[in-house]
Amino acid sequence: MKRILLLAVTISLFGNITAQNNTWKVYLQGQAVKSIDFDNDYVWAATDNFLVRLNKTDLSTTYYSYPYIDENGSTYKLKVDKNGVKWLARSEYLPEGSSIYESHDNSIYSFDGSQWKKVKAIGYGEITSMAIDKNNNKWIATIFNEGIYKIDQDNCVHYTPENSGLVHDYVAQVVSDKNGNIWVVNYGNVNIIGADLTLMKYDGDQWTSFLYGRGIFLFTYIAIDAQDNPWIEQHPIVQPIYVRKFDVSSSSWTEQINLNMDSLSPLQAIDAENRFWFNYRDGIAVYDGSDWSYYTTANSVLPSDTINQIAIDDDGTKWIGTDQGLAAFNENGLLSTDSHSEMMNDIVLFPNPAYDFITLKLPDGLQNPTVDIFNIQGKKLRTFNINTNRERLDVSAFPSGIYFVNIQSDKNHFTKKFIKR
Repeated sequence: MKRILLLAVTISLFGNITAQNNTWKVYLQGQAVKSIDFDNDYVWAATDNFLVRLNKTDLSTTYYSYPYIDENGSTYKLKVDKNGVKWLARSEYLPEGSSIYESHDNSIYSFDGSQWKKVKAIGYGEITSMAIDKNNNKWIATIFNEGIYKIDQDNCVHYTPENSGLVHDYVAQVVSDKNGNIWVVNYGNVNIIGADLTLMKYDGDQWTSFLYGRGIFLFTYIAIDAQDNPWIEQHPIVQPIYVRKFDVSSSSWTEQINLNMDSLSPLQAIDAENRFWFNYRDGIAVYDGSDWSYYTTANSVLPSDTINQIAIDDDGTKWIGTDQGLAAFNENGLLSTDSHSEMMNDIVLFPNPAYDFITLKLPDGLQNPTVDIFNIQGKKLRTFNINTNRERLDVSAFPSGIYFVNIQSDKNHFTKKFIKR
């Protein structure tokens, strides 16, 4: 496999963090964060231009370039498997004028931390979701492509009703519960007013179907609660939109929450307190069983009201991917990294914008620091060995643009950004 890792730049983001009573922070400001997943102390985010790893302990990040050139824009679904391999399901928008059935060009990539590998191209219907089961298989659902795809290592198998227990031709969403069971919304008999819907579970050996009814299939979402019960958001033909619980212990439909059709969609996540997190018309809506709370750019530090994903880690922190950055929210307070933050604030780079030279002032306590300068494409341009706490660096040969100054010592790493005129 050809090694095509183009960029691994470690960046501390304290210069781009906003806080509100230590419950909110914002990272990757200005970047569209399309998908999020977790790997121990790391948050992984798929943005328009990079795969990004955020260290939750010291809040440093590493940027990895994608192994392709994105000409038309893409949507992403990101998952980290049990071996720590990152899986990126990518749907690139096709040029305007393509038919609705050929609106996206889909492909799947794996990334082990050093190498990217293209695993499969899977047709033109946009990828809606990706999940990982108990056996570390990756499952991918799309719009308009029949069935569902399963990736086992490097092999991709396409399941349809002809070679699996699926009842209908299409799969709207796929998720996995804590036990690694796969849940899907399976639909078929499509016409202008909707489709037949069935909730299905795959436990690794067999498919089980649960009668669901009829609805508008493109707007059906699944989230799993703390007790591993799936909740299904459905847009029926004549009824209000609702979220309905399938109780696993009794194998029956139980609780139901009616929603406002004009503002709520889709159901993104359910936290440990069984609060429901939705996309709102502008921002986020949260339902706790009796009351609603709303978060927007007007009453929080959300960098944008356009929400791409809400994911919840083991600490109960909500990680919110928006069109203008990644927000973290925890009602009980986020992890404190005061010492790292203070040292970051003591690093001074000027002038900014720069012309021929920049001056870098470093705090006491950095041991054996080195400085690398990268361009916006991730190419390392210069390396400087630092001998004093104040260094004047020659950047006169660099063309105009945006650059990152990566400062690495024995125990710390930081990055400052500057503009070259």
